[in-house]
Amino acid sequence: MKKTFAFTLLALAAGVTAYAQLPVAPSPHEPGKGAAPGAAKKEEPKETPRMARLKALDFDRRPSSILKAWAPQPAPKKDESAKEPGAPKNEAKEPDPKAAEKAAELDKEIAAFQKNVTLGKWAEVKSYLASLPADEGAAGYKQLLTSLQGRPGMGRPGGPGGVDPMEMQMMQGPGQQFVERNVFSADDVLGLAAAAPVGKEPVKPKQEKETLAALGAIFREAVTGGTLPEVAVSRLKAETAKPAGQAVLTKRQAAKLLAGAGLAEFAGDFLPLPEQAQKDKDLEALNLLSRHFLALHAKESKSGNLERAWAAVQAVLGGPDGVAEEKDEALIRAVELAPRLKDALGQEWLGASFTKNPERGQEILASVGTLVSRGLTTRPHAIDERLNALKLSQTAVSALMKAAPARAKEWKPALTVLALGWQKEAEFSQRFDQSSGGSRLRRDMYGNIFFASSDEDDQMSRMQMMQQPNMPRPIQIADVIKAAPDAAWLAAIDESLRPKLSEAVARLHLKVNEEAKAFPLIEQLAGAQPAEAKGLVKEFLRVWTRNHDPNASRNENRYSWFFFAFEQRAESIPLTRSKQERNLKELSDWVARIKKLPGAAGELDDEAVVRAFTACHSSAEVYRTEAIEAVFGPLGGLKPKTLAGLADQMRTNLAGLWKEPANQEKNKTKRKKKDIEAEVLRGYQVAQAVLADGLKKFPDRWALLAAQAGLMHDEINYRQELSKASDFSAKRTAAFKTYRRAAEEYAKAARALPEDEHTTSVYEQWFAAGLGAVDLGMISEEKQPDWAQPPLIRAALLALPGDLAEKHMGKFANNLFIKMSGAKPHVKFNYLKAGFQIVGDHKQAAEAKKVFDYYKDLVTEIKLEAVLDGSSEVGHGRPFGLFVNLKHTRDIERESGGFGRYLQNQNSMAYSYNYGRPTADYRDRFETAARTALKEQFEVVSVTFQDEKVTSRATPGEFGWRYTPYAYILLKPRGPQVDKIPPLRLDLDFLETSGYVVMPVETPAVPISARTAGGDPRPVDKLSVTQTLDERQADKGALLLEVKAVGVGLVPEWAELAGNYVPDGFEVTKTETNGLGVKKFDEDNDGNAVVSEQVWTLTLKGREDRTELPKAFRFASVKVPTKEVVYQRYADADLTPVSEEVSLEQSYGKKKSNWLWYALAGVAAVFVLVATVVLLAVRGGKRGPVEAGLPDRLDPFVAAALLREIRERPELTVSHRAALDQDLAEIEQYHFAAGANGHPAPDLRKIVERWAATAPRATSGNRQLLIG
Repeated sequence: MKKTFAFTLLALAAGVTAYAQLPVAPSPHEPGKGAAPGAAKKEEPKETPRMARLKALDFDRRPSSILKAWAPQPAPKKDESAKEPGAPKNEAKEPDPKAAEKAAELDKEIAAFQKNVTLGKWAEVKSYLASLPADEGAAGYKQLLTSLQGRPGMGRPGGPGGVDPMEMQMMQGPGQQFVERNVFSADDVLGLAAAAPVGKEPVKPKQEKETLAALGAIFREAVTGGTLPEVAVSRLKAETAKPAGQAVLTKRQAAKLLAGAGLAEFAGDFLPLPEQAQKDKDLEALNLLSRHFLALHAKESKSGNLERAWAAVQAVLGGPDGVAEEKDEALIRAVELAPRLKDALGQEWLGASFTKNPERGQEILASVGTLVSRGLTTRPHAIDERLNALKLSQTAVSALMKAAPARAKEWKPALTVLALGWQKEAEFSQRFDQSSGGSRLRRDMYGNIFFASSDEDDQMSRMQMMQQPNMPRPIQIADVIKAAPDAAWLAAIDESLRPKLSEAVARLHLKVNEEAKAFPLIEQLAGAQPAEAKGLVKEFLRVWTRNHDPNASRNENRYSWFFFAFEQRAESIPLTRSKQERNLKELSDWVARIKKLPGAAGELDDEAVVRAFTACHSSAEVYRTEAIEAVFGPLGGLKPKTLAGLADQMRTNLAGLWKEPANQEKNKTKRKKKDIEAEVLRGYQVAQAVLADGLKKFPDRWALLAAQAGLMHDEINYRQELSKASDFSAKRTAAFKTYRRAAEEYAKAARALPEDEHTTSVYEQWFAAGLGAVDLGMISEEKQPDWAQPPLIRAALLALPGDLAEKHMGKFANNLFIKMSGAKPHVKFNYLKAGFQIVGDHKQAAEAKKVFDYYKDLVTEIKLEAVLDGSSEVGHGRPFGLFVNLKHTRDIERESGGFGRYLQNQNSMAYSYNYGRPTADYRDRFETAARTALKEQFEVVSVTFQDEKVTSRATPGEFGWRYTPYAYILLKPRGPQVDKIPPLRLDLDFLETSGYVVMPVETPAVPISARTAGGDPRPVDKLSVTQTLDERQADKGALLLEVKAVGVGLVPEWAELAGNYVPDGFEVTKTETNGLGVKKFDEDNDGNAVVSEQVWTLTLKGREDRTELPKAFRFASVKVPTKEVVYQRYADADLTPVSEEVSLEQSYGKKKSNWLWYALAGVAAVFVLVATVVLLAVRGGKRGPVEAGLPDRLDPFVAAALLREIRERPELTVSHRAALDQDLAEIEQYHFAAGANGHPAPDLRKIVERWAATAPRATSGNRQLLIG
């Protein structure tokens, strides 16, 4: 036994010495591996074509494939290519016809085999495999089982060397969990088992084990696919109940199959009773029974099952003889079970194994150690099995240390090897596991709370690992830590390895953000390995900073529950001042402990401490001097580099976060604008004070001077934003001079600096400040560059001593391209322009040069032009039009994909895509910029844009150039003094290697003349005028005329269109207009034109100086050329076309008449009426014709009087009265109106007789009277 144990230790040691190498699972089909060194190689038989095909086959039993194979297949098309006349002859050697025929036969044979598997024709499958030579049949059957365990073309899921289904889903993206899987039934599994080829020699146990394991995996897939376990087990029972020789599986094989399928709880019916198995010394059955009882315990947790499993295991271990493999399995299961048993039964057994029965203890350690040492190699994807081995190792060692500490000292080599096995797994997990330890609480986008396991945090890493099929899966770090050697175990191993193990545990704690647990281990390590401890201290500060940074963007909401409503205020919980103070106190304590570490480990990393200090603060709080001294100590005692770093960090925050109102609002500070401004200015004072203290002690340190220059520049920028100052330029120049001095001091110190401390930071900050801000990302398009600085920066770089000038210039040139992506798109052109004034044609700037040349090409190939619509004599009393066009080369239009996107407001579209750039409202952006540029001198009436689908047009007389119509601006000068249109700007963006760039293009200024009020007429074509008469307001005495003019170009004003139009009999009381409006671009025009319209509404009133009211209306005559003129009038609510002159349906105005004539006529009429009545009363007589009732002498007065009396009779209708009124008006017009006798005299008697007959009146004497 001692020899065996020694050999095991030797094997374990050999296995763990290579822990630094990445373990890879053995590749399949590698014959000859594992042969003894020096052994003669046995010549492998040559592989037949069928064998090669069988080993590479894929089998598909997805539902869609089964249905497709079941349906009738169309006959394959014959290849007619050989019969085509004129086809080129193949110069290669013609294939052997016999070989081609054999290959075709093999293809047909293999296809039939695959189809039979798909359709589940297992008898045909069995027959085919049996017909093959023994080695080919075995290879085909093995590949069949392997392929069916996975998805078609995706490999084998789970198990050693396989692919986990969840990983496969993640690898292939969302929704892939619904991808089709192979389907099986219990009968399919039995059919597969029956198809196993039977050779002349009996099946070896190892081969049977592999076959049953594969069938078990397929059986598990059948249950997963919907077959109830009870139904499947019932089918197995029916099969095993068949007579010997007819059953496909024996009971023992069925039990193994169920255990392999993860259904060991159902295996009891296929196994002997424990007593019988023990009596028969059936170790295999006892191990299966132990698995059965463990599965029952996991399913039902009934008392007694664990004990039964333990009894079965002990029966295996207690047997004097047996297969070593069964003994090892029982031993491992015993160690697993021992801590779970009640009444200390298991612990007593473990203790006895290391005291009373040390040989068994050695076996336990050797078996467990072997599992750990070989885990990454033999079970690379079996995470649970490898983790269980680590736990078993920890359990066994703990039992040893508790039961026999003296023996632990004797077994130091073994304990050391076991610890190295854990270290091997730990280092692999530390390198590849991306989890942060344990499940975390999250809230989804709808507010639902859920736990996400850390296994879901490293999906990206696992997807990357899936690209390497043989790459092992890491155990989660949190689980590895739990299985780590404890202090007693570490004390019992080789002293030289303890620091390395402490370092491994510390790194694991830091990986899962448990810095407080890691630091004691760092302290232990510092004495023996100060260099490693120093690196861990740096990592410790980084982790502490991340854990205490309240300003980091979080993807998860804080875990707060509100049972009745969602608490909106809890979405963002601000960092309170007390929390900030606790952070600072904690950081100062850690800094103090770090300083106490021996040697190099106690040397602080200034940059790391500054970052940690920054993280302690709310992003809305400016640093305070007392807080700085609490962490760093007195300012006078700080190193210049630390002071400069701290001041520069403050400057960055002051220029960015601290001054932003949105950031203050986010952090719930409730500061007003003035409060924020005062706080920022106080921050600049604190930062300047920090630097002032440092410069008193170190007046010539370049880092302090550079930090001071940056603070000066950013502060004057901020003050200029608050209120414009006349001394801005002078103060900015002073900041540049400080940068220049800092560069000079750096040049003096550079030669003595270590090479890793050579930097171009002072030059790069100076460069960015010259463009507008010290931080490149803070430079906005409003900032103006100082073009005097680039030559000074170049001179400063060239002034560096010796070869340092070239090295620093090269580094600056290289960074020119690298850091360009940090510049805003609007700034990139100026950034490169200034940069190349510094570096010239330096070879390190080659990539940046390509981009800059591209920018310059863009500037020369794209122009923005403004074209007047008509004459430059625009006047100041009326609007005029301006076309804005993009003028460009044909090539740049093609390469940029056209310019249609600049005619979109993408953020208001239902769907928009901007080809890698942020979506933008291009139209609104241009209109805003145009109105801003024009508002001082012009009133902008409207801005009309072309359609986004517009196509470019050729530019007349300029070959290769085209123009794309973009916009039409309708504007009106604000006075006669306006003499030009200022430049208009359009921002164009283009993709390039650093992201995208915004290139502004501007129109040249356009001269105009607005001295006169009217200016020259604007061009218009295809003018259409529509005039509409509206009498629906006649009751108010108003007649309306609406005139609508539509044309290509700008329609003229009313005076130009109709002159001084006043219709006869009317006067114009009011003229209203909606103003000139541009409706759209004319899509039918080959050139560039717009469609405009204007509507005028004239309110007309009948004149009161006319003796006769107007009866007709004549529309306005158009004075300019037109395409068409349309006349129409309202008939109720409908419009009807009419001619240029129409009759009026209503009366308008009042007649002018002579009152004396009307008075005399009235007296005469009364006299005649009275005389007539008397005459008729005297005469009497019988009823006669109408003529008998009329007076003999019928003058105009009598006729008018008679007609008025008849008009009041009820027999007349409304239309009758209207006609009678017309006759009466005709009589009055002719006989009573002055100067109106131009028409023939009306027949008075005929008119009166007609109306008397229409409305007769009867008297008491039964006579018809004409008058009453």
